[in-house]
Amino acid sequence: MAGTNNISGHPRAKRWINFPKGSSLQLVYCWLISTYGTRDGIFTVGITVGLAWEIPVNLRNTVFDTGRSLHDEHRRDLHRKIKRFMDQQGHNGSDCLKRAICEANEIHQKKKLKFIQAMLYAVFKLDSNEEDETSGCKETLSCNFSMFDHNRPIAM
Repeated sequence: MAGTNNISGHPRAKRWINFPKGSSLQLVYCWLISTYGTRDGIFTVGITVGLAWEIPVNLRNTVFDTGRSLHDEHRRDLHRKIKRFMDQQGHNGSDCLKRAICEANEIHQKKKLKFIQAMLYAVFKLDSNEEDETSGCKETLSCNFSMFDHNRPIAM
């Protein structure tokens, strides 16, 4: 292209969005359940799940200077929090987390995932730099429940 000083051949340089300090990305999922016997019952129960991620102030430095994937870093932080929560509930947090990662990588082989399964896979998949050594790992772990089995209640 004539008149471009850019190596890639595009007429413009890349542009970046900068967010103010303290900005966050929020994901909220709400369930509303009618509870009084009929479809249009008089009582409704609402369950809301929300996640928030802090948006870095200088995205260019955060992504390119660390050499590590920002997604993997946030996932590792979430894994530490889940492990701590499971430990507080009386379960072996490390084994339960490993089992969830193992099941996430096994369930990803299916062609059609349910919405919740896809969300759990996004949380529990292996980091991009880890090797897949999850074959048969459920049998060796001391976690007595599956985070992917939604038909069975978790005994806390």
